[in-house]
Amino acid sequence: MANKERIQKWVDALLSGKFSQGKNALRTKEGNKDLYCCLGVLCEVAIEDGVPLEIEDNLHNSELYPKGWNISYDAEYIFPPDLVYEWIEIERFPEDDDDNDFMEYARLNDNGRSFSYIAERIREKYLA
Repeated sequence: MANKERIQKWVDALLSGKFSQGKNALRTKEGNKDLYCCLGVLCEVAIEDGVPLEIEDNLHNSELYPKGWNISYDAEYIFPPDLVYEWIEIERFPEDDDDNDFMEYARLNDNGRSFSYIAERIREKYLA
């Protein structure tokens, strides 16, 4: 069962205005500005709560990240690492499973839905 207190911290962070929204990766850099997917915000909340994730800056050159910086958490770029799933007490899904909540949140994020919209979907699923 998901840890509701930690999910609430995630929702609060999404609504805080502290994080600028990006897409296609947990966290990217645009100049000096960090941009986060909603799942990257979850990683940051886990770190703030004491989860020991290794953060690494990586220069990427691919279709999704043309000549740009991509920040990984425990070498994960697209979905949170296992430690984050353990912290939030949600079972990690197979990444090829399109029918799961985290894939849906990433899809909403990458299609331009706001953090507040995504936060409401998370609240409905886990906190209602």
